[in-house]
Amino acid sequence: MLKEAISLKHVMWIFLFTNSISLVIFPSLTSARFAFFLLIVTVVIKSKQQINLKKVEFFFIFFTLMLSIYVLNLSVVKGTDLIQFSRLFHYLFFSIIAPFLIVKIITSESRFHQTIVISVLIQIVFVFITYTNREFNETLFSIVLANNNFGDSLGRAPGLSSSGGATLSVTIGLAAFSILRLSRIARKAWHLPAIILITLSTVVVGRTGLLLCIIALGMYFTKAKFSMKPLIFIVGLSTLAWFTLLDSIMSNEQFVNYTLKWAISGITGDGTATALLSMGVPEMSNLDILFGTGSVASQNGFNSSGSDVGYIQTLFSIGLVLTVIFYFSLFIFLSSYVPKSTDKSYACLIVSLPFILELKEPFVFKYSVVFFVFSSLLYMQPRIVNK
Repeated sequence: MLKEAISLKHVMWIFLFTNSISLVIFPSLTSARFAFFLLIVTVVIKSKQQINLKKVEFFFIFFTLMLSIYVLNLSVVKGTDLIQFSRLFHYLFFSIIAPFLIVKIITSESRFHQTIVISVLIQIVFVFITYTNREFNETLFSIVLANNNFGDSLGRAPGLSSSGGATLSVTIGLAAFSILRLSRIARKAWHLPAIILITLSTVVVGRTGLLLCIIALGMYFTKAKFSMKPLIFIVGLSTLAWFTLLDSIMSNEQFVNYTLKWAISGITGDGTATALLSMGVPEMSNLDILFGTGSVASQNGFNSSGSDVGYIQTLFSIGLVLTVIFYFSLFIFLSSYVPKSTDKSYACLIVSLPFILELKEPFVFKYSVVFFVFSSLLYMQPRIVNK
């Protein structure tokens, strides 16, 4: 991987863009916004590269923009929060427009996925440090804004992120799909150790990412060929980890009493699935069911819909009609890239990811998932020929 001279600035851009990092002194300037601004400057202003859109691409961007404007007006008329408008607006730029720009600066498909993997490996370093070192956390989160009280509890690893939990675990889990794609282009000895390390890291971060990694790992082994080199490397790495990290983690009371049970419950369905099913659909008037309430959060900051499920939150906010149109149009848009993809089975797999994850939380509006999926699809199109 290092022989291909991965650009450090590209790694840092991906790291900042895919991880939600806000500073205490300036919380509104997220790392994703800063990275997107740099991308615009690099591609459009500095390099003066043109973005040639197909009619379907232009139409989809226009539709999303019009939907954002409608939701803005709905929220103003209803006198509710503007969170759904903000979600759609950032989704348009971060998830749909950013992939058209990123293929201009990282022109190789392999280089893109390798950059994703390296940025996640950097995050994993912070995951293990923040999980095991409370003093480090106190310093880190005096600078970085944490929205989840990780400074008070180390039941899960916060990493270098302002979101942590399921969102961070999914960001980490996407790297497993990058390795899966890289292995289908050209299998390398480092792929298996890296995907195992990524999977293990999600155990202390979030169950959603863990499930993603298990899916990617299973797909990886469907075409795996036995080789002694990666096996020896894994044994050596595991031995080193046992004496440096795993031994201290396994003797950690919070890991044994909380994290391990919590991670296992996500796989068995005793935790997250049961909670999600119990939330149900909130009570709404017939008019609100059709056209939405315009609200995502109540005045006291709580979830207006009372549900973590992304589909339910969107339904509550913009109504049944536009919810169906929104998700269906996104599915059709992403699926339109599958027929010409160089790896159709992988393309079908990643297109399904946003819609599966939406059953857990509104991951479509956490941007990194659709950004990853759409970027991956663009790299597999005939217009991107450099592997």
